[in-house]
Amino acid sequence: MWLTESRGLRAGAWMLAVFFAVAGTASLTGCTDPGAAPTAPAAAAIEYYCPMHAQVVKEEPGKCPICGMDLAEREKGAPAEGAIDEEPGVAHGGRELEGRAVQLSPEGMVAAGIATVPVERKPLRRDIRATGTIEADETSVTRIAARVAGRLERLHLDFTGQTVGRGAPIYSIFSPELVAAQREHLLAVDNLARGQASGSSGYATSAESLVQASRDRLRLWGIDDDQIARLEQSRNVETGLVVRSPISGTVLEKLAVSGQYVTAGQDLYLLADLSRVWLQARIYEADLGAVRSGQEARATLDAMPGRQFQGRVRFIDPVV
Repeated sequence: MWLTESRGLRAGAWMLAVFFAVAGTASLTGCTDPGAAPTAPAAAAIEYYCPMHAQVVKEEPGKCPICGMDLAEREKGAPAEGAIDEEPGVAHGGRELEGRAVQLSPEGMVAAGIATVPVERKPLRRDIRATGTIEADETSVTRIAARVAGRLERLHLDFTGQTVGRGAPIYSIFSPELVAAQREHLLAVDNLARGQASGSSGYATSAESLVQASRDRLRLWGIDDDQIARLEQSRNVETGLVVRSPISGTVLEKLAVSGQYVTAGQDLYLLADLSRVWLQARIYEADLGAVRSGQEARATLDAMPGRQFQGRVRFIDPVV
């Protein structure tokens, strides 16, 4: 709207100037000698220009040496279609021009790739697009290692990708050390019973300490409280003790086979809780200044077209 109104004002001023010039000429003509012959109007000078490249101006018709278009005809000194028109009081290119502004015709705006939209008030938002990979949450990854040396009697998790619940059996192991620890625990329990029957508080307290120490050793080797209670009730030493999962998760790595002899500390499984995962996105260095922890993030996956997943920025790697 502003461009249209400004163009109308200029057109009106130009026509007004022409009107005064004609009127002045008519007044002067009326004062001349009536017998003088009228003067013929001078022919307008013509030049040729390129509509795409306003700097190309020639005296004769032809083609533009830059783009090959036919040169258009115009009066000498007239602005080219789509060329810069100057208007007072507007800045151009970030600099305040002294009484001039830049104005383009609709064709010139199209050629220059300029588009306009209505001004509206809304929050500033910048979307950063990046590619990434889905990975396990490092805080939910657990490595299962053998607590004691022995032979793996049975693997309850047979393949990578298998899921397991918390407290479910993982493997059973035969270990001479575990068999001996179970027998020592039963002896400690029997000793406690004798101490309590004797009525000696000192003896009973010492026997209770031995029972507690044997229980703690079994726990450290992966035997849970239910298994210890069952051992105390049944009094049957188990040769193949079952080790149970400490978390609910999925097998990411399986490093053991049935019948294998393992040593204490040897890795057997890598488990991860995949109910929550990380999206490791690769951000260009130029965009890192606009990323903050806690910002909202949206993700789409090729495997699930049409779905969008919501999350937040959890961590920004300090190393580029």
